[in-house]
Amino acid sequence: MAVRRRSSCWGSIACLPPVLEKDQVSFLTFFQNSLNPDGSYKWSWSLDHSGVYTVSSLQKYIDNRTLPRSDAVWNWNPLVPGKVNILAWRTSHKRLPCMENLYKIGISSSDLCQMCHEATESVDHIFVGCPISKEAWAQVCNWWRLLGNYPSNCMELLKCKESLGGHNRLERIHEAIMLGFLWVIWRYRNNKSHRSNQTTGSKFTLPFEVQSLSYLWINARIRKGRKLRWLEWCCDPILECYGRM
Repeated sequence: MAVRRRSSCWGSIACLPPVLEKDQVSFLTFFQNSLNPDGSYKWSWSLDHSGVYTVSSLQKYIDNRTLPRSDAVWNWNPLVPGKVNILAWRTSHKRLPCMENLYKIGISSSDLCQMCHEATESVDHIFVGCPISKEAWAQVCNWWRLLGNYPSNCMELLKCKESLGGHNRLERIHEAIMLGFLWVIWRYRNNKSHRSNQTTGSKFTLPFEVQSLSYLWINARIRKGRKLRWLEWCCDPILECYGRM
């Protein structure tokens, strides 16, 4: 049984070189052959300090080799779902399928914003420049009462928690609300793009969606007995966060 498992493992590894060749990644050079004291040979994997082949070590190497370099760094926020963190990462790297990107590669015949139809739909325009996003963000600011000046691009929006200046208890919640804003705007944009106007919902409900989604996400991920209260969250979220967390 052990021999079969080993054969299966090496059989899977043997299939990797053709996959890596298209990315010009040399594979066999990562294996090093050494002689044991008993005269047998030992193979070790050079990308991991343990010398054992792991998929994660090879994945890191391929990502560092093939993914575009960027100064944008996104730290995972545990208060929101994984899909929302992924959206934030793609936003920070300008990797969303906005109309500008789709137009450049010939998939779309127009690059106009799907929400306002007034300007080119770039990643920055969707979340910061569009009048619908601006209005929704202004209402979120009025509710939360801690946000500073209106951001000029997505990176400023993603780093907005830095404006809190040492309020560690609120930073992560503040960021979760911002991520809820990204998710709500992106979902509204997709509905406008792929559905009829009758099924997209109203732009006036976007701030309330941010409010309710962030409340549900945070409450699902904090300790029991410290849940946020809905009425207090709506009326004075800062005081509620200090009192409950």
